[in-house]
Amino acid sequence: MSTITPSTQPPAPSTQPAYPGRYVYPGAKWWKMDFHTHTPESDDYAGREQDAAVRASLKQQTPEDWLNYHMAAGLDAVVVTDHNTTGFIARLQTAYSTMDPNDVSFRPLVIFPGFELSVNGGLHLLAVFDPAKDLEDVSGVITACGYPPGARGRTDSGVCSKSMADCVRIIKEHGGLTIAAHIDEPCGLLWMDVPMDGRRYRNFRNQQGLSHSDALQQLATAGEVAANLLNFSPTVGQTLNLVLEAGLNALEVRDWSRLPESDIQRHPVLARLARVTGSDSHMPRDIGRNGFSMVHMTQPNLEGLRMAFADGSAIRSRGGDAVTGSWSIRPISSSDTTDWNVWPDHAVEKITIAQIKTAGRVTPLEMPLHPRLNVLVGGRGSGKSTFVHALRLATQRGRELPDYDRDTPVRESPAGDFWRWAQIPASRGQDGVILREASVIKVLYRSPAQAAELHWQASFLGQGARSSPPAVRVGELGSLPANEGGAYTPSRFPLSIYSQKQVLEMSRRPAGLMEIIDREQNVAALEEQLKQAIASYSATRAKIRELNATLANEAQDSASLKDILAELEKVQSDAVKDYQRRQAQARALFPNLKPDSPSLALAQELNEQADRLGLPDLPATLIQAADTVSVEAHALYQEAQRELDTVATQIRAQADAIQTVLTTLDQNLRSSAWFQACKDSKTAYDALLGTQTTTFDPARLTKLNQDRAQLETRLARHKGTKEEITRLQTSATEQLAAVHAARKAISTARESFVATHNANGTLLRLILAPMGAEASQVERTLREAMGVDGDKFSTSIEVSEEARTDSLLRVFQGAGAGEAGAAAVRQRILELIDSSENEQGFAALQNNLRSQLNTNPSRREAIETWLPEDHLKLEYRTAESTAWKSISQGSIGQQTAAVLSFLLSFGNEPLVLDQPEDDLDTRMIMSLIVEQVRTMKEHRQIIIVTHNPNIVVHGDADLVHAMVDNGGQVKRDEAASGGLQAKATRQFICDVMEGGTIAFRKRFDRMGREES
Repeated sequence: MSTITPSTQPPAPSTQPAYPGRYVYPGAKWWKMDFHTHTPESDDYAGREQDAAVRASLKQQTPEDWLNYHMAAGLDAVVVTDHNTTGFIARLQTAYSTMDPNDVSFRPLVIFPGFELSVNGGLHLLAVFDPAKDLEDVSGVITACGYPPGARGRTDSGVCSKSMADCVRIIKEHGGLTIAAHIDEPCGLLWMDVPMDGRRYRNFRNQQGLSHSDALQQLATAGEVAANLLNFSPTVGQTLNLVLEAGLNALEVRDWSRLPESDIQRHPVLARLARVTGSDSHMPRDIGRNGFSMVHMTQPNLEGLRMAFADGSAIRSRGGDAVTGSWSIRPISSSDTTDWNVWPDHAVEKITIAQIKTAGRVTPLEMPLHPRLNVLVGGRGSGKSTFVHALRLATQRGRELPDYDRDTPVRESPAGDFWRWAQIPASRGQDGVILREASVIKVLYRSPAQAAELHWQASFLGQGARSSPPAVRVGELGSLPANEGGAYTPSRFPLSIYSQKQVLEMSRRPAGLMEIIDREQNVAALEEQLKQAIASYSATRAKIRELNATLANEAQDSASLKDILAELEKVQSDAVKDYQRRQAQARALFPNLKPDSPSLALAQELNEQADRLGLPDLPATLIQAADTVSVEAHALYQEAQRELDTVATQIRAQADAIQTVLTTLDQNLRSSAWFQACKDSKTAYDALLGTQTTTFDPARLTKLNQDRAQLETRLARHKGTKEEITRLQTSATEQLAAVHAARKAISTARESFVATHNANGTLLRLILAPMGAEASQVERTLREAMGVDGDKFSTSIEVSEEARTDSLLRVFQGAGAGEAGAAAVRQRILELIDSSENEQGFAALQNNLRSQLNTNPSRREAIETWLPEDHLKLEYRTAESTAWKSISQGSIGQQTAAVLSFLLSFGNEPLVLDQPEDDLDTRMIMSLIVEQVRTMKEHRQIIIVTHNPNIVVHGDADLVHAMVDNGGQVKRDEAASGGLQAKATRQFICDVMEGGTIAFRKRFDRMGREES
């Protein structure tokens, strides 16, 4: 057996939910309590510990250790119930006052003083007093009950001289509450007449550490108790009746698995008492062994417990039969670490209204909200709807009202009511409460990741009640948002607001309910996918048309290439090649004998140079015969003249030789076999040209080859284009299928919601016809797809008496409507378009569609992607019936009830209902609104504006906002606003709400003395 010593410090309560008081929102919270605890002051404390040393150590346990163990269990409050004594409580209070709140192991813990009283007859009774109660007074109650003074702290040394009924009465007179201890085992009410020694049984169970059922089983197996005790059905006699009449408040049940409900239900009055769970802990490891109790109250005090004990709200079934449990007290296991006070995923924390005509003129009207059920109450004209209108304006929920987009909505309609409120009055006395440039509305919104402030101001207001979105600031949870938060969209901050008129309108206009379904199923995302699928398909079809246009010259290009290839075949034959080769040879071999040829020009130039080559003659007078030296020099000069003349003669001979050589070469070539070959190639070339009179230009080959290359490139591109078209056509087929799949996904999402809703057993049944819109809706969307306005071609389209039997809508209906009907209609329209002939009765429509396609080819895609809308039908039933009828056959109250039943059955976004009880009788309010609100508020924030006290009281409002009119200004009465536990709040409800007193009496009198 494991042991726990006092020195062993318990773990810090880090895994436990936060202390309820740390949640700063006003109103009621859930508090985790242990109604039955013992300290070392009880003589049997640690009695089950087998190790004597450990047992002795536990008996010396300090108040600090005792508190730490209970803090570690995540408890918010404990009732200290030692046997017939209060001796340890003062020590606990002193130790608690000296503990360090910043210590990691510290957790706020409310200590309720009390005791476990051994009353006359051996039964045990728990007494509970307010934490502020004087301990001497509490101890004096034990004396007043007649318990022996010398036996304090002991359980087997005496009993009270007073009966249990008297003790209950005495405790009540001293301001305490009473709980019949562990009624399901010896010393408990249901075992008061069991034939066995209760003290012996209790000691055995404590020593062995056994559950009640296991202890009985062992004793029966050992033969120490009769076997029939295992199936013992307790009976109670006059004692129970007297105790109940004395004012017993609650029952403690130790072993819920062992106690059949029938054991309690056989005593109708006993069944009406509140039931709590307590540890009855006699050592640290006993803490939570039987579980704990969650108690719903504003503050952990005796008034809160008194109201919780008195709460009879959950003790009747819908048919009026008694059922178990209480809304305000719930048993939980010690291992349950659920935070019952945590904010839902989405909630409005506060709304602040400043400087509007009817509120916030002097100081802003601030409305802090509870994460669960908030109820706004007040007299007529107290401005409760101001809250709703302001919230609707600041969050752009006005656009969700029917006919909101009209320039001037019907005055007495939901949109009309909102429009009259949400505008700047043109003059005094005119509609509108917004003050130009001054009005401000702030909404503090909480989401899982962050807190956000939505800041709306009068300058955002446009024409009518249309408004720009609020500015968004964001910040960490628990802090004031200060950072720019991006663009506002309603989907970022989920919120549903419905007025009574709006609810009634929904029963008559199912499209409004479809919008709600779509928001819940995020159909907007699916519609965006459908839009993108249609865009992808349309883009592909447009690309195919564009590529087909480039193939218009393909045939011409193919013919041109054929001609060029034929010509190239001639040009590139052997005869042409031989001719071109001989011609090239001839151009290279034959000398150029033209006068201007380079060779002959050179010969001419040589002759001219030879003429200029000689030395000129000297003047006769230049040389004198007598001058012998000059004569000698002149002789040398003349010798040189003769030699140059010889050279000039030789040059002339070479010049003449040039022409001779060239002429000879020309003659020799022309007489050679090669020249004959050239002539033969010319003859073959001329024969190839045939009728062509012009000689082939060699440059033509280059041009032909260039043209061939260009044409081959274009034809290759055409081939690639056709391959691309084939690929795109395959892709288009897949994309069109994706369009239909995306549209079907929308219907599937709606069907899923409908199936889930219908399984919830509400008063409204939804019937969805996928793509099965009514004929008028089908015609409207079909005409839009075909681009046909008004009532044109009505005989070819409609289902009127004048229409053809094979009109498009008759084809739709004949194919079973829905998806199959749409497919049949699309196929029929395309057949009419593609037909080469006009059909009788359809010619005008065919010509119109073909004409449109000529100017707007995308019209075909509009037709191919057409699918009708889903159709939603509503049926209702009454709470007492299982028969479904069309909602149009119901009364206004029945229609409203059915839609309310729908709105309250799903969703996790904050829900605001403005006077939903209008048109409903009290029975409908109790069976519909109250029951569903209680269920939904467990995981969803609900805000209700109401004049009906049953919604407030029986709906278990967590926070009541008391609204008053103070000099034309809407105010929140802070003193009267709070949880139902607060007397001021209860008094306000009784004062301003007709039937408030009766509602409280019905709920908080568990003993059944309510008025009919």
